[in-house]
Amino acid sequence: MLKLVIEDDEGNKTVVPVIRDEITIGREEGNTIRLTERNVSRRHARLVRDDDGVLVEELSARYGTKMNGDKIQEKTRFSIGDVVLIGDYRLTLEGEGAEAEAPKTNGAAPPPEPKKSGFANAPTQITKREDIEKRASQGTEILPAQPAKLVVVSSNFAGQEFPLNRKEVVIGRADECDIIVDHRSVSQTHAKVVREQNGVYKIVDLNSKNGVKVSGEEYRAVHLKRGDVVELGHVKFRFVEPGENYVFTPQAIDDSEFDAALPGSKNNMVVIGGAAVVGLIVIVAIIIAMSSGDDPETKDPVVTPPTNNVAVNDPATNNEKPADDKVALMIEKAQKQFDEGKVERAIADLTTARDVLSPTPDEREEIDALLSQARRERPLAKDLENGRDHFKENRFVEALRKFKRIPPDPPSKIHSIMMAEELPQKSIERIMKQAAAAKEEGETDEAKRLVTEVLLYDTENAEALAMKTELDTVAEVKKDPPKSSNDKPRKKKKGLTPEEIEQRTNDGQAALISGDWKKAISMCKPIRNGKCYRIMGVAYKKLGDQDKSCKFLKRAGMNPPDCQ
Repeated sequence: MLKLVIEDDEGNKTVVPVIRDEITIGREEGNTIRLTERNVSRRHARLVRDDDGVLVEELSARYGTKMNGDKIQEKTRFSIGDVVLIGDYRLTLEGEGAEAEAPKTNGAAPPPEPKKSGFANAPTQITKREDIEKRASQGTEILPAQPAKLVVVSSNFAGQEFPLNRKEVVIGRADECDIIVDHRSVSQTHAKVVREQNGVYKIVDLNSKNGVKVSGEEYRAVHLKRGDVVELGHVKFRFVEPGENYVFTPQAIDDSEFDAALPGSKNNMVVIGGAAVVGLIVIVAIIIAMSSGDDPETKDPVVTPPTNNVAVNDPATNNEKPADDKVALMIEKAQKQFDEGKVERAIADLTTARDVLSPTPDEREEIDALLSQARRERPLAKDLENGRDHFKENRFVEALRKFKRIPPDPPSKIHSIMMAEELPQKSIERIMKQAAAAKEEGETDEAKRLVTEVLLYDTENAEALAMKTELDTVAEVKKDPPKSSNDKPRKKKKGLTPEEIEQRTNDGQAALISGDWKKAISMCKPIRNGKCYRIMGVAYKKLGDQDKSCKFLKRAGMNPPDCQ
């Protein structure tokens, strides 16, 4: 059976079995495979299986799809050895005989092998084909090649490892739990470990009887970091983060826990992932306890976390940077991403630096300040992204509306990026071209609608003001044509002729453009039509009279946001 291997730009891999006739790939919900980076289109590409293998086809990929360095133009054969690039992701195919044998489920690691010193061999895990199909149909996300894990460091279960290879892993005594701990101090559903989108793991207490402690402190919910010791009742786990080189060596075993493993109890510990059952080790545990010289009835429970077995990042012995350098580099990376408008990535990196690494007080203050700013600008970044999408789809009015939601005050990174790309001005230029075309075709109402959208964004746009005046004049002539057969114009109230109305309107428009607000009002005050109402509305706004400004703008058929 063929397998699709998906690798991101950090080397994390996910494997999806190619068991469907069609696999869609994209950023939006509903795709078979969902890749969440911004350079992946909503419906980017699809894989189609036929008798000869697999074909890859581009759907609506804004940034394109490449195979072996060349852009895909049509359906292309996708064979083992080919490399398909979709955004920051690298896709390859593997067969049954591939060297890098991947896990058989969606990014999940196989069940851990039990320790051989006293533990019975676990049965082989069997995964049903329909279970694989169900997981593949629900989409996939990129997981670390080596997920985090919990290692038991107390009781007769010490040394057992349990990979946290799902978004949520429930721990407890009940049979439906993902990790079953058959110990009387553990509740039926005691806690769950949640992997968040930024790769950080959090443990949550599920209203257990004995609670959840992390490194000696009791929590309802808390993020886990390297070296944390998690206590569920009397059973203790060491949290091992992805990629950490940690090997368990027994140092101190809590003999008081052995009574849970006496005959008559249920399975000691089971990892649900196919039904892997770890055998009992009562006899060996008792022998170990006796050899220690302690009396299990009187000995106080003491469990020392095996911290001396943790791989230390010593710059003198390896190429890894010290932890404080990692924090500084993470902050620098997040700042760069934020400056580029990649707010979600910046937030993820800052959260990791704060909750997973060990920042100094000064670094934590810097992280919190930048994180607060990024979270404030998160909705603006979303508007910018949507506006860009509308612009690229030639929906310029919708794009301008999104850009209008990104105000210049208070100053923001997103507004600076938007103005640097000249997105509002480019949208206005396209809208005015559409308005001019509509006017030439006699579609006056459509032209006025487009011009109004521009003026809602920029009330002083000279081109839009001039076209609106022209369109209003045409509308007035159509509304009040001369009644006499010799085209003698009908006089308006106060003795103004259409020519005089047009002249005063033009003078009011000129005064508005030149900044003489009072003259603009004076010229238009005797005239009761849409163009003069708009001129007076803008002029009163410049003079600081918001009530009169809203009054005349509404009479002109406009509905500015600040007049709601």
